[in-house]
Amino acid sequence: MLSAIGETIWFFLEVVQGIEIPYPSIGDVFYIGGYVPMIIGISIYIRPFRAPLVKSKVVFILAIAGLAALLSFYPLLEPLAMAEKDLLTKALDVAYPALDIVLISLGLTGILIFFTGKVGTAWLLISIGIVLWSISDVLFSYTTLLDIYYPGHPLELPWLLDIWQ
Repeated sequence: MLSAIGETIWFFLEVVQGIEIPYPSIGDVFYIGGYVPMIIGISIYIRPFRAPLVKSKVVFILAIAGLAALLSFYPLLEPLAMAEKDLLTKALDVAYPALDIVLISLGLTGILIFFTGKVGTAWLLISIGIVLWSISDVLFSYTTLLDIYYPGHPLELPWLLDIWQ
């Protein structure tokens, strides 16, 4: 719901008011706020199903999360330090990838839990959508930081494929 409000605000600012890339905007309050119920809800849902998570799967999830953090933050460090942007923009450029790494970890956990079994098919697809959405957000943060993002950018494709939104 909060993400939908953020999308509506983005649409209004971009399409109605003609602001090319409304970032940061009041929509970001709702986007960031939307992470909280997603993280809590996914955590609560997968908790009863965590029994099949053997140590090797947990290590795999942590390794992928660590790799995602490295791939997300390493390319951002220099542009973030050099960017002549205000503190709020820089904070959002860090907050989105950080929260997305949490979602990637939960999404991977869901994929590993629900990969087999009929009950988990829907949650498997939702987990894949969470990972796609998170990757898109990280790419958005990176491209906006470098000022190479534009409306209709190819990185929006995973958002269009995403079943989560």
